[in-house]
Amino acid sequence: MNDDLTNLLNQLSQRPNDDDLLGKIALYYIHNPDGDKDLYYLQQAYQTNPNIKNINNYAYWMDYEYGKSEQALDIIKSILSLQVDTFYPYATYAQILFSLDNESNTDNTKNYQTIIVCCHQALVLFNQLDKDKQDKYFHKKLLIKNNLVITLAKVGQFNDIYQIFDEIYQDMNDKSYQNHDWQLTILLNHAYIALIQNDITTARHCLRDIENYMIDYDNCDIAQVYAMMNDGQKCMEIIKDHIDKTHISWNRIWYEIFKENPTIWKNKIQEELLGDRIWLKEEITSLKLSQDDQEKQTLMENIQFHEQNIAYYERLLQQGKPDIPNDEPVDHLRCIYGCYLMDCQTHDDGCF
Repeated sequence: MNDDLTNLLNQLSQRPNDDDLLGKIALYYIHNPDGDKDLYYLQQAYQTNPNIKNINNYAYWMDYEYGKSEQALDIIKSILSLQVDTFYPYATYAQILFSLDNESNTDNTKNYQTIIVCCHQALVLFNQLDKDKQDKYFHKKLLIKNNLVITLAKVGQFNDIYQIFDEIYQDMNDKSYQNHDWQLTILLNHAYIALIQNDITTARHCLRDIENYMIDYDNCDIAQVYAMMNDGQKCMEIIKDHIDKTHISWNRIWYEIFKENPTIWKNKIQEELLGDRIWLKEEITSLKLSQDDQEKQTLMENIQFHEQNIAYYERLLQQGKPDIPNDEPVDHLRCIYGCYLMDCQTHDDGCF
């Protein structure tokens, strides 16, 4: 057992209701996983003393690591009745609402205004930090601003969005941030928001910045935006050397590939169809041999998945062309998930 953990556990045996110790032990297990001890100790700290830090950390980790967004939301809501003087709980609250938005097929428009309020309040509180702390947590401010602008776009409030993007880019230039995944996401979001407003010039500018300055990016991300602006030529130019590795789910790109060369599209559909038929046969065989109920449930779900894919591909081959894409730029706006664990030292260097 790690000496630090041993020391903490020894202290806890003497002070079992010390929520600060419980929180420190939870953070240890977060960074050194061992079953669900991380969540257990966060829960113990929260139940011992439901203060701002314990509420925030328990709700954040329940959502982020365990995917229990509804339960996490019930916990974080209690923050509103407290005097909050840190940006973390508001950032956590917004992030949990984004999790619900991504997990559900229902309309979560009612949550967007809450996200906007939480992001604004988080930024107000962030700006009240002393300069050293603002510099230390600077990346978190950029993530919150990204999540604010995409939510404003989802509710059609565009008046301040370009100004916020200008602030983001100025901030990144001042801090010399380069080639973080979240920087790529911000540029892609800006491009999609520009498309929503039919601002093709700005969208192209964002894509050129990605191509010119980003070291590591997925060509499909770029090609898809060009496809959505009906620039099939540029889309094909970007994707031509990556067609074999481009999954069929990139429907906008494959629609452009079909227009350019229907044979390539047809071959791809036949390849996917063959793959699903092979997988289906193997899953059915495994189901017949399985003696484990949980494994059987998983296999039945896999079989249903492959059967649906097969029906889809057979329909496409019969109609001889892809379905017309019906996704919109707003559908591709991406939240950036950050670490909002209070007292977490691991992620304070800008990695997420």
